[in-house]
Amino acid sequence: MRIWSLVAAIALTFLLGTASLRADATYQVADIANPVSDNASETNLVSTSAAAVSPCSCTDAVGCTSCCNQYAACDQCCCNDCVAPWRIQVGYINMSRNRPSGGVLFAGPGGVPLLDANQFDLGNQSGVDADLRRTLNQYWDLDARYLWISDYGASGTFAVPAGLSSIPTNPVSFFGGPAQADYRYQSAIQTAEINMRRNYGCWGLSGGFRYVELEEQFYTLYTQPGIAQDTDWKTLNNLYGFQLGADAILWQNQRGLRIDSFLKAGIYGNAASSSFNVTSIGFPLTVTSASDAGHTAFLGELGFMGVYPLTEHLSLRAGYQMMWVSGVALASEQVAATGNINIPGTTPSSIDTSGDLFYHGVNVGLEITW
Repeated sequence: MRIWSLVAAIALTFLLGTASLRADATYQVADIANPVSDNASETNLVSTSAAAVSPCSCTDAVGCTSCCNQYAACDQCCCNDCVAPWRIQVGYINMSRNRPSGGVLFAGPGGVPLLDANQFDLGNQSGVDADLRRTLNQYWDLDARYLWISDYGASGTFAVPAGLSSIPTNPVSFFGGPAQADYRYQSAIQTAEINMRRNYGCWGLSGGFRYVELEEQFYTLYTQPGIAQDTDWKTLNNLYGFQLGADAILWQNQRGLRIDSFLKAGIYGNAASSSFNVTSIGFPLTVTSASDAGHTAFLGELGFMGVYPLTEHLSLRAGYQMMWVSGVALASEQVAATGNINIPGTTPSSIDTSGDLFYHGVNVGLEITW
């Protein structure tokens, strides 16, 4: 719910900001277009000023003055000055995530690994990347974006041999076999951001606020005749911070086909929390723990996108993008930060926020301007 409240706040800020700046821009243009002057020299000066602020009066390197026509044989960088006031980009993303770290999570007799975090192949997941931009004038844009990737998941079963096995908590916890253990690992991420962008024609610089929510869960169910025990580690990361970005048109031709790129990076404060719970059937054992901490985190993005105009207001987009996140609490890394789980009650635990994530994949969608 927290991120949807933030998205609503960003949308309201976006609409109020564009309305205010649009009113200011209209007032300034009206002053230029309707001057009160008693002599010709002042009139000529006003006419020159009006031409200077008119975004479609530019002339590109080949002398084209009709740069608003994206199909004309013009320098397309000139067209940035004649862009429609609204632009929305909506993309279907399919991204892969690196496997969790954390090492051995369950060990058999003699320390033989039964389950390692590297076994969790989370594969690819689909999501949505939506960006709304309001062009305020020929120099400034206001940009809002939301990115969501569906839950990554991995699950499986492993056999626990006879004898004394262990979980590498701190201190180590022990359990007996033979038994069967089922596991499930899940991870989900979503972000919302709002930025001001300075337009420099073929490229731009931006800065703004971004929020990131990352949730993870590592769950196991241990069963043997007459006994069932589940262990459940959960983490929640809330990242708040300021980011800087840059975007550029890397290549374009006279038919409007172009290659866009973007780069973003930010330092964030991470309000991270973790929880742990053990419940058992067949013998009385309930163990819980919880921990939280503030930590510095980093998020960076890089992307390349091909854009092909289908009509004057509709373009097809396809490309590849990457995202790095560091300084976060991952569920698999909390096992070693949890106290002994053989003793009923609340076990002392800490939180590990040294996790790193890497996402990469394709983005296919549409760009609409009006």
